[in-house]
Amino acid sequence: MRMTDVDTWCMRDTTVSYVAYMRRRGLAGGTIYHRVGELRRWYGHVGDRWPAATRQDVEAWIDGRPLGARARYSAVSHLSAFYRWAMREELAVGDPTILVDRPRLPARLPRPVPADLVDVLVDGVAGTDLEVPVLLMLDAGLRCIEVARLTWADVDLVDGTLYVYGKGNRERLVGVPRRLRHALYLAQPSAGGGVVIGRAWSPARVSQVLGARFRELGVDVSAHRLRHTYATRLYRATGGDLRAVQMTLGHASVATTAMYAAIDVDRVTAVAALLD
Repeated sequence: MRMTDVDTWCMRDTTVSYVAYMRRRGLAGGTIYHRVGELRRWYGHVGDRWPAATRQDVEAWIDGRPLGARARYSAVSHLSAFYRWAMREELAVGDPTILVDRPRLPARLPRPVPADLVDVLVDGVAGTDLEVPVLLMLDAGLRCIEVARLTWADVDLVDGTLYVYGKGNRERLVGVPRRLRHALYLAQPSAGGGVVIGRAWSPARVSQVLGARFRELGVDVSAHRLRHTYATRLYRATGGDLRAVQMTLGHASVATTAMYAAIDVDRVTAVAALLD
């Protein structure tokens, strides 16, 4: 959905009020954008009946869209958040999402890039304008959205740190290893300021460009797998310190970080060796 579409949709009084509420709560711009997008689609489905919509309306809306399990889960969650607000404001008689069964989401293990392929990727972007974004994910564990947001004001090459603004606008401090520090030193503009990657890319664009370059190099991996690779290396380097890894990655819950213990090759093979 284009931003012009969002601006048009926000002319509706209810949505304007809802957006103002989300901004007062300090929700991230991306979250507001996606919630407004789902509201636009929802209104297109039920129209002016939305204050008294039913569970059946929600299920028909979801079933009529070609969505995977995670996208279905997200759509219902965004709609549920809207109806909680609408009920509080006495704009809706109830929440039609309460009895909607959300899809079970399969637990997916992180998939780090194999070491030999990491070398191919790093060599393939060395000296190009993609070297810094690749190393920000591979050597500092940044997400695509964090790569897109990072400005030179967030970089301290003297102390070797980055101030990273992650999901929910949560801020964290990340150390910069030598390889990344060198790349940042060479890339910094003489005048300073601006985004570190040098262009105003959306998170999706960061992912698309890096993924396309990786395929050109004969490596079919997503950009986000670089973050998985970083997390795996960090988990091993800290001796399995989940708390340290959680803080560095910016995970809201240590349960998310614990997935990296499940793919620790040394631990898994050592357990298997006990049966030999």
